[in-house]
Amino acid sequence: MPMPAKADNWQAALHDAGLPQRLAAVDKNRQTFLFFEKKSPLKLKYSFPCTTGQLAGDKRELNDLRTPEGVYFVDYKIASGLDFKEYGGIAYTLNYPNPVDRLRGKTGYGIWIHSKGFGIVPRNTRGCIAIGLREIDEVGPLLTPGTAVILAEKVDETKIPSDNGTAAELRKRMRLWTEAWAARSRKMFDYYDPEAYGSAMSESFEAFRKNKERLFGMLRFIKIFNREIHVLEGPDYWVTWSEQMYSAPNLSTEGVRRLYWQRGKDNVFRIVGMEWLPRNVGMRADFQKGRLVAESAPVASDASSEAPVAPRLDMPEAPAPEKMPEKLADKPESAAGRLVAISDPLVPEPAPTPPPAEVTWGARAMPQIPAESAPEPAAAAPPENARQTQAQIQEQGQAQYLESVTEPVSAMLENWRKAWEAGRLDDYMGYYTDDATQQGRYGAKSIRRKKEELWARVQPTLVRISGLRLAVNKRGLRADMSQTYADSSGHSDRGTKTLWLRLDGREWRIWREDWAPPAVRSNAEN
Repeated sequence: MPMPAKADNWQAALHDAGLPQRLAAVDKNRQTFLFFEKKSPLKLKYSFPCTTGQLAGDKRELNDLRTPEGVYFVDYKIASGLDFKEYGGIAYTLNYPNPVDRLRGKTGYGIWIHSKGFGIVPRNTRGCIAIGLREIDEVGPLLTPGTAVILAEKVDETKIPSDNGTAAELRKRMRLWTEAWAARSRKMFDYYDPEAYGSAMSESFEAFRKNKERLFGMLRFIKIFNREIHVLEGPDYWVTWSEQMYSAPNLSTEGVRRLYWQRGKDNVFRIVGMEWLPRNVGMRADFQKGRLVAESAPVASDASSEAPVAPRLDMPEAPAPEKMPEKLADKPESAAGRLVAISDPLVPEPAPTPPPAEVTWGARAMPQIPAESAPEPAAAAPPENARQTQAQIQEQGQAQYLESVTEPVSAMLENWRKAWEAGRLDDYMGYYTDDATQQGRYGAKSIRRKKEELWARVQPTLVRISGLRLAVNKRGLRADMSQTYADSSGHSDRGTKTLWLRLDGREWRIWREDWAPPAVRSNAEN
């Protein structure tokens, strides 16, 4: 059952063990924003006036005008589409509610660090933290995705007490948990509080356990490497996190793993919630070059990517959708080759009446793009292929047809994504029809010239897609997905990508490509 909130008037303590290299904190009592850098010991780099929620106390529910209290992390930066007067044009989102907040039954969303266009007044937001325009220009570049942020009633930056043993204990427990996972040992499950986990996460502990046991039986090896493990104390909970590399026969991925711990009645710390933030941290390259020092030594033998995205509750360990239709739920083998949804789509909620015969992966469906912004394409698919497609649909029915084409289509999209991310122009163009259109460019030759010109100046460094949704249309398929992109110039964006696919011979190829930025909620704090 959800636990009562215990964060009201929380006074944060910054222990000297396990602190990250950079750390932000907000003292709500003094209306002060603090930013620290760890340079043996932790040192205060900035101290700015700030403004927080209009009402005192810890945030508990939607629209209660309070700023939450606890340990949070920067998710991503919003640099466009914001009202200048209210937000100063730039905002850094936080991962409220975190797993412990959900465990405690807290509601709401949209807690940001932002500015104000015309100055700040104490206790004047709906829950966010706002600092001055000059100050956010100064500290903003340091608020990179994953930066820890402590929100508390009081933060005493003059006293950094030594570790009383708890931080060291939790770092050790995270290492032991990692080793049990890598060894495919059922001892891994002893580190969890099943009841609390079920309340904090989107799945029951029993479902989580069954999935892991199935994978333990399927995988020949699991290797997991952690960089330095960091620790912070929250209000009646602790957070440990580390950059982590995971490798198995079916999947290699890198990111940041966060574990949320609470003491049980037996005084033992157990995991009540987890988060996984996929990132391009370069650990695999370091490992291959012999530069990676693993804090946890996996027991398994036979040794065998990212701009900001919202954190998952857990990492997918197999190339399979997080949630499958009931027809496919008992066929884990049919998931091979499917696109993995790495995060909830960062897009608005779907329309109340989604189009028929669609297969959706991810925690939320992608929205139906209004007809006026994404009209039905006028171009026609080749007559013979169009007739074959329609004949198959009529014979099988739309739902069964979608099930039959899901694997080849999602495999094609994943290969298209990899070619784009790696900047392999020939491979990338192989997924487009000769008459393809791409956001105003017509024909494969025109698209190729544009990419050659662009990639000569900047190279893609990240392409991630999630929340894939397929729907049948008259000429083939429509694929909607959430897309995150970054390149070597430092530019990054996210939005909704729509691809129109048709059979070209025996292969699915793209004949129209559209992109739209995400809608930004008019009010951040709720």
